[in-house]
Amino acid sequence: MSGHPATNETGALSRDTYRALEDVVGPEFISDHPVILDGYSFYFLSELITALGAGGEKKFIPRPAAVVLPGSVDEVQQIVRVCNRRGLAFHAFSTGIVCEGGPGRIQIDLRRLGRVIEIDEKNKIAVIEPYVTNARLFHATIKKGLRAHVHAAGANASPLASATSVGGEGPDNPSCGYSSRNVLGVEWVLPTGEILRLGALGSGAGWFCGDGPGPSLRGLMRGVFGAFGGLGVFTKVAVKLYPWHGPAVFKGSGLPPTYGGELPESLRACFAAFPTSDQMYDAVSAIWEEGIAHTFNRMPRSFLCYTSSDSNQEAWELWQSGLLERDFTNGIALLLAGHSKGELDYKERVLHDVLARTGGKRAETLEADPRYALTLLRTSILSDGVFRGVSRPSGGILEGYYLNESVDVSRLSHDASYAHTKTFTDRGICIDNGETNWGTFSDIAYLSEQIPHFDPRDEKSVQGMLELLATSYQKQFETRSGAGLFANIGAIMNDAFGPMLSNVHVWKKRIKKALDPRTACDPTGYSYPEA
Repeated sequence: MSGHPATNETGALSRDTYRALEDVVGPEFISDHPVILDGYSFYFLSELITALGAGGEKKFIPRPAAVVLPGSVDEVQQIVRVCNRRGLAFHAFSTGIVCEGGPGRIQIDLRRLGRVIEIDEKNKIAVIEPYVTNARLFHATIKKGLRAHVHAAGANASPLASATSVGGEGPDNPSCGYSSRNVLGVEWVLPTGEILRLGALGSGAGWFCGDGPGPSLRGLMRGVFGAFGGLGVFTKVAVKLYPWHGPAVFKGSGLPPTYGGELPESLRACFAAFPTSDQMYDAVSAIWEEGIAHTFNRMPRSFLCYTSSDSNQEAWELWQSGLLERDFTNGIALLLAGHSKGELDYKERVLHDVLARTGGKRAETLEADPRYALTLLRTSILSDGVFRGVSRPSGGILEGYYLNESVDVSRLSHDASYAHTKTFTDRGICIDNGETNWGTFSDIAYLSEQIPHFDPRDEKSVQGMLELLATSYQKQFETRSGAGLFANIGAIMNDAFGPMLSNVHVWKKRIKKALDPRTACDPTGYSYPEA
């Protein structure tokens, strides 16, 4: 440890520590000015976090001590070593919807690391840095007839973050897999400042394999859901690429938030509805078994309403028309893809057979309107406009129930989760529109999220959503559903849910202590070390 204190009596970064970091990145790429730091204090759902007494106010969490923007893996390594020497905590950030530096911590902003390093057509691999977005990688790879998996965080989010650190589900899971299956070689700056290169990369054999030779560390690095930045900084990653059925260049028109264009001939948009949720889940199982979906959404009608509308007024008019309630209750939406018309026709015949067996009906009114087909294309292929559209009505959404289990577990929880959420809807806490259960296939399981809306400006709504969150977690704890997620999200959940999953909380604490003996890397999203 350095003899110089890292912060002064007010809690601000000491000048000596500031200069040590400035020597690494240069004066242009470090700041502790309050105006700059306020830009790093926005946190999605911060209304709920601040209501729990975590500091900050409404949309903003407390400022970090400073923000640094490294331009290379060497600079990342040096920043991490400064933090270790001076007793500072750090948190890395690329493109996501939150900044997590927090009070007294160093926020490492990775936006200068934004290169697509390589696209290997033969081996179907892309090597990227943290600030490459899903949209950028998509447009770079489709020119070569390939595409990467796009997770549901959106077109502007980082595929590196998804592959190494956070989540990984998306509507294209049926054809492109879950993020944990797509990560190959990794360049990883550990919390101590050491550089670890995983898989074949560590043996000097290139990026093609993330699991060897020797034992794999993928489970330690990210598990199912990721360490949320709690185990260091990832500076490069290789991800798998998959065949792309569409054109090399998309022809778009119009202005945001919704773009015009044409659905490629190699893709078909299909919408279907069912009399009951049980019949819908029967169809979900059959579609998964038949393997016909290129993308798949269990699409709540409210989601389709918001994402296909340019404004709240337009969404309200569509909702009031009754079209979606009439034609898209218990609805699913999928894109079929094929290299030929014959392949597409075959998959569509299979879909018709599934619907005939399960009592489903094609929503022909939706399929005849290009607006809905293009909405499905945008939201399913690039996850574009999902957060914007779904969050727009109130500015606040929350996952009260989150399952990554079998289709039948989701089926069993469907009515119970609605009934529970309805008690809060009846109290004016939130709005669920009768259908807020989004779902898609996730690896070998089925992902299901119930996402009601709340009003972040209304204290009653905020406090009520905290109650909904706590009681829904308790219900999932009692039924042992959803534990796989909660044991992987945040230190606060570890002890509650870890015992359900082979004491994973104990192993996480041991891993944290082994890789980060000084707790230099923010433990909040992963685990505090073993005592």
